Amino acid sequence: MKKLHQDNWRLAWELQNHLNRYLTDEIDKIPEETLNDHNFLVDEISPQVLLELHKNANLMILGQRERDCVDEYINSQIHFLEMCQSELRLDIFQLQQKENINEEEIIKKWIKLSSIAMRILFPNERRLCDRAFNISSISDNCFMQICTKLTKDLLSFADGVADRSQGQSGYLPNILQVLNALNDQIIPAFNSLFSIQSNTSLGSETITVVNRLRLAIRDQHFKGLEDLICCDERPIPRRGKTHKLTVEVMNRLRDAFQDRDILEPILRDYPKVLVSEGMSSVSAHVAWIIELLETHLEAKSNICWDGALGCFFLMTNYLEDYQRSSWDTVLGFLKLDNGNLTAESMTEKLSLFNEHFYRIWHDQITWFDGGFETELREEIIESVCKILVPAYENFVAVFRDVLPEHADDYILYSASKFNDAFYGFFKGFDWY
Repeated sequence: MKKLHQDNWRLAWELQNHLNRYLTDEIDKIPEETLNDHNFLVDEISPQVLLELHKNANLMILGQRERDCVDEYINSQIHFLEMCQSELRLDIFQLQQKENINEEEIIKKWIKLSSIAMRILFPNERRLCDRAFNISSISDNCFMQICTKLTKDLLSFADGVADRSQGQSGYLPNILQVLNALNDQIIPAFNSLFSIQSNTSLGSETITVVNRLRLAIRDQHFKGLEDLICCDERPIPRRGKTHKLTVEVMNRLRDAFQDRDILEPILRDYPKVLVSEGMSSVSAHVAWIIELLETHLEAKSNICWDGALGCFFLMTNYLEDYQRSSWDTVLGFLKLDNGNLTAESMTEKLSLFNEHFYRIWHDQITWFDGGFETELREEIIESVCKILVPAYENFVAVFRDVLPEHADDYILYSASKFNDAFYGFFKGFDWY
């Protein structure tokens, strides 16, 4: 064991050397050649040391000293994992004590440590245990105990992220990063490395942490919005203009819509409101928040000193709600990323725009028929048109520059035709 312990320092240094570019962010993944060389750490141990380790372990077991042998081996390899964390500068709990490092940086290092542990260190420990012990039950037990502490440390950090999310707005990216790392790296590797008999406790702990993170994602979106509305005490703006609360709520609902693929299964498992049959969970929760907002705005309008101003305030905010809930996502597809103006990205954006524009038309065509109040219709047209039409015209112009020969294969409307289609949309005309 002593010789193995001495070799461990050199192994930790070799590991750091193999992963240097990954650790310094030159590359964002562990090099494939390192992952594909499954035995590179074990091969760094001299054959003589491995032979003596195997021989001495068997002698101690035969001599009724199994417990002493196993304990000494486990302690040696736990120490090796700690050495690796130190050598790689990925000791998360030491990093948390530093004042000059932010949590985003610590999460980044936690993800690296998780990946290295599950894809390199733990598989290495599995092979080394099998080399050291003839008896599979002893090998399995040693492997499980060696890896348990680091696994629990990784889960403890993830659980802390769920804790710290409470009451903090803007914490969602941190939660998503940690949850993705658990789902993509830790859980698949965990299931493949540990036997069903040995992983019951850690497996349950992992599931608990994942569920807490999922709840934190739900609450970042909807509990945060509920609190924002219920705690708002700001007065009606002068001249009945759009309330800041309306803008904040609609912006965050837009974020929820963009995260709908993540949110939908979470809200199915942990709903905050009753979801009607045939309705998506995200839609039900968005409708609940909008109803809360409208009730809150109506209460504000009722205490306005001027009844007419209160009504004007409501109309202004409802118009803002309509514009953002219906058109902000569509408008987002027309935004031009200066660094990503490729034919492929632009074509995808235009396709998504056409798809969502059609979806809104299909859902809302009957709303603006001949019975709709003319002046209100014109006000809605003006408010949406002054934002959407120029954005579309600009996008189409750039699209023609990026894809000059085949642009017309993808453009359903020229700039002038889109203007007609847009006005026809509000007149209830069928443009499809």
